[in-house]
Amino acid sequence: MLWGMRRRVGHAGEGGVMKPSFDADDESSALAPTNLRLTAAEVAQRLRARFKAPAYALFLEVNEGTGRNAGRRADALAMNLYPSAGLEIHGFEIKVARGDWLKEVEQPQKASRVARFCDRWWVVAGATDVVKEAELPATWGLLAPTATGLRAVRRAPRLKPQPVSRAFVASLARAMDTNSLLQQMVRQERDAGYKQGYARAQADFEHRKTTAHRDFERLQETVKRFEEASGVQVADGWSRPEGIGAAVKLVMLMNNGDVLRYAESALHLLEGSTKHVHEAIQHLKKSTPSQEVSLS
Repeated sequence: MLWGMRRRVGHAGEGGVMKPSFDADDESSALAPTNLRLTAAEVAQRLRARFKAPAYALFLEVNEGTGRNAGRRADALAMNLYPSAGLEIHGFEIKVARGDWLKEVEQPQKASRVARFCDRWWVVAGATDVVKEAELPATWGLLAPTATGLRAVRRAPRLKPQPVSRAFVASLARAMDTNSLLQQMVRQERDAGYKQGYARAQADFEHRKTTAHRDFERLQETVKRFEEASGVQVADGWSRPEGIGAAVKLVMLMNNGDVLRYAESALHLLEGSTKHVHEAIQHLKKSTPSQEVSLS
């Protein structure tokens, strides 16, 4: 209870300025549903948002040493920069898969190679069902995702760290330099990708514009030839465009010989019908000689 009161009030920072403790931001937030699953990179982003300047310096992928003495590695490490907060060092293992966590918890001594320099040691889960609180070693804390941040499900207890070695300081310096280099490389790649994407889009636009202009010129030429041949001015608008369309269709059929075939077929039918009518008239004349048969 006393700790909760201290957490809400906060620590006095440099110059007596009050600042919240590291886990005050999302402590009251509900944990995220189990279907929210963060990647390791997304977990690292949330760590950056939680352990941020000016209160903290955050390092990613920190070994216990360098060179041949690189040894074990922590996924992240944050150091508090306020003497009033104890200049605590927090170490983090990021776990986004339950199987990976179960392997880790079977050999917790592996983490101790870096944890021995830390005031607190945490496992940061990528989803709320990755780590069960009952599975935590006694000296570990648990951070789990909320909808937008991280929440301390179990606060890491204060440890009794060993004095920081020169090899560990060298590893921190290398991590700091690597993080800066990575950020620079990301910015360079982002800028290069933007320029490349813009150039491709511009080239595609120019190609489409050239193609559209060429197609429009062809259409203009076709309309011009149609107007000259038909005497119909397309640009002036048509009062009965369906009539002109039907006439054009008829001409096209005639060019194909279809209209001529239809006319010949109709003529044959008409000739056959006329023949039958004449035969019927002659038959009537013979059968009724006293009456005059008229076709009027």
